[in-house]
Amino acid sequence: MNILNLETGFGWNLISINLFNFSNDKRKINNNQEDGKNEDKTKEISNDNRVYKDYKTTLGRWGIVQLNDITEDVNAYLFIEKEKDSSAWNLVAPTIHEKSTGRIYQYGLGYFSLEGCGGGLNNTIELINKLKELRRRGIKVNIVPKVVDNDRLAAFQYVDSGVTIDQIISNSIDLVNYDKGEFTHIKKTFEKILNE
Repeated sequence: MNILNLETGFGWNLISINLFNFSNDKRKINNNQEDGKNEDKTKEISNDNRVYKDYKTTLGRWGIVQLNDITEDVNAYLFIEKEKDSSAWNLVAPTIHEKSTGRIYQYGLGYFSLEGCGGGLNNTIELINKLKELRRRGIKVNIVPKVVDNDRLAAFQYVDSGVTIDQIISNSIDLVNYDKGEFTHIKKTFEKILNE
């Protein structure tokens, strides 16, 4: 399924083209249309006969600036898709968790990656540099890349899935322990960014 998304706002234009090739109809984009009018763009994820419709308002690259507000120690998780479902890359969904307040900055799946040479990688570099800036300000920042099952990670993007950050963490594996195939390159890219 091809989707063309044109958005304008904040003095800039955004054009994104997403190509989806989902197997077994486990995930789908549903555009409800009446009389040819596109009135509701509801994303649905189906997982074991459950359909999630209440999509979280996740952050994208533009939300990196919100990390300037952090004053408490954080765990910064880079949740990496285990399989390449909808992209040439294993996409990353960064999630920043303030330890004392429990506040979560959840970034959307599809804006970040640790592969390639374009926008997704550049967004990840910018995010990690912002986290390193927090460290320089004296805030303790643990950056933890973790490999996660795609269906579970996709469900985490929905409020009505009930999937929590604790469930994602406990059902994932640290990237350092998943050093095989393309993940060898992903691990090297992460380490290079972290050590620059």
